[in-house]
Amino acid sequence: MMPKIIGGGVFGLQLSHGSRQGYSPPFLGLRREYYLSARCAFLEVVRATGAKRVWLPSYLCPSMLEPFRKALVEVRFYPVSARLRLEEDSWTAGLSPADLVIAIHYFGFEFSSFPWQRICEKGAILLEDCGQALFKARTWPGSYGMVFSPRKFIGIPDGGVLAGGPASHSFGHPLEPAPPDWWSQALEASLLRRDFDLAGGENKWYALFQNVEATYPVGPFRASELSTFILEEGVDYRQVAEARRANYAALLVDLGEYAIFPALEEGCVPLGFPVTVPGPRREAILRFLYARQIYPPVHWRLRDAVPSQFAESHDLSERILTLIVDQRHDSSDMRRQKDCFLQAVRSA
Repeated sequence: MMPKIIGGGVFGLQLSHGSRQGYSPPFLGLRREYYLSARCAFLEVVRATGAKRVWLPSYLCPSMLEPFRKALVEVRFYPVSARLRLEEDSWTAGLSPADLVIAIHYFGFEFSSFPWQRICEKGAILLEDCGQALFKARTWPGSYGMVFSPRKFIGIPDGGVLAGGPASHSFGHPLEPAPPDWWSQALEASLLRRDFDLAGGENKWYALFQNVEATYPVGPFRASELSTFILEEGVDYRQVAEARRANYAALLVDLGEYAIFPALEEGCVPLGFPVTVPGPRREAILRFLYARQIYPPVHWRLRDAVPSQFAESHDLSERILTLIVDQRHDSSDMRRQKDCFLQAVRSA
């Protein structure tokens, strides 16, 4: 009998409903608008602010570049260390009024020591990327708002959120529904993944999911009513938060020396458990885990996306992988994942 798959990042359609139990992530208490994806939300911020230049961290998902290139916005990078921290801020001298500056709260942890006051004093627009931090409250009083990507945490076929925008932000700007052919594929992939999680059998969802991701529309598109309903009424957020924190803590007991974040902050709900391994051995470690039905993603592969001068970011990109902590898994899954990871590191 094949062992249970341990894999994060792709969720089947959310089954629960009416189960928030009085606990919600902060974004649900803010002025907000739902988009087809976080990338669509970034595109909307460019439209609303008129930004002509954006500053991005040197460690990021390459797909994040798409909306800014689509909007013909000049892209510049600022350096992030291999520990996912900001350790120098001389780049802020190059800021101009109305530049857009985006800070990522990596893996649910606060992007600490960010010079938000200096950025705001320069007249730049600071936006918090909470794509990996669904439960994050606003960190900097001067920020324009927060962009979330709930699909990374729960089972919806589409959806991104812009929350906490200023009173001047024109929420309600006409948005279009997703192209129907694309959305029907996204829904089918979500349903097939749900069925696979429940009953196993042939994996029919992954190829469809890959096509959905490769053709994801970026434009003035709104989230589906289904995804919006699930986000507002259909998630037991307390269970999501508690399970992720417990799973992270369980891995931390024996894997702290590998962890990028060796302490779990109060209130942090992690996306995953990012670790670093020797770069030349990472692919062998991944193959070892895949063969045992454990599928840690790599956040992220930067080659050709970020200039090579950002050496620390590229070095991290070659050594990182993210162990799974999501709410579909329990303590026995964490023990198995931890044991297999240690075996992989020792044998690779």
